[in-house]
Amino acid sequence: MNRIKDLRLEKGVSQNKLAKALGLTQQAISAYENGLREPDLETLNKIANFFNVSVDYLLGRTDIRNTDIFAKAGLIEFDKSKTVPIPIIGSVRAGTNGILAYEEILGVENVEQDIIKDEAKYFFLRVKGDSMYPEIQEGDLVLVRQQSDVESGEIAVVIVNGDEGIVKKVVKKDNAIVLYSINPAYDPIIITNPDELIIVGKVKRVVRVY
Repeated sequence: MNRIKDLRLEKGVSQNKLAKALGLTQQAISAYENGLREPDLETLNKIANFFNVSVDYLLGRTDIRNTDIFAKAGLIEFDKSKTVPIPIIGSVRAGTNGILAYEEILGVENVEQDIIKDEAKYFFLRVKGDSMYPEIQEGDLVLVRQQSDVESGEIAVVIVNGDEGIVKKVVKKDNAIVLYSINPAYDPIIITNPDELIIVGKVKRVVRVY
């Protein structure tokens, strides 16, 4: 996160002053700047707003500091009202107190506002492995609507025994939940103890990155 330091120095703000403005500690700012910790999405947005830059700029995904500036100047077409930036994460796990822990925030992907017009939380998860091949391939992004349950037969992101979140088809049977892969090389996962399974959310869309 060297760009945080660069922006802070450019603005002539000390770590302590930046920390107070963001409701953080000076130690947290130092850790971000030295690559010892990664800020979560909420903190990234706070930092971006403070310096009037985009989250993509902070993450090094673009050298354009703020797309809105170019839009106002008429240099690009950008209707912020029609799309919403959704975070892309590398993995999701079960955190403390039942709160999900999102790891490896990779950037954002814009999604049409009509797709996410409800009050639920959404995120993109980058798929690992080939268990859902060919419909969902390794490296694809799946748009996930965060919810604690899904209908039988729906595709969802689930956590089994506290491991990293995976994408599976959830089928509910009398005394068990069966997690199916689309790839026939993978056996179904049968869950008989509800405590072993956390349903993170429903997969709403698959985005293939070429």
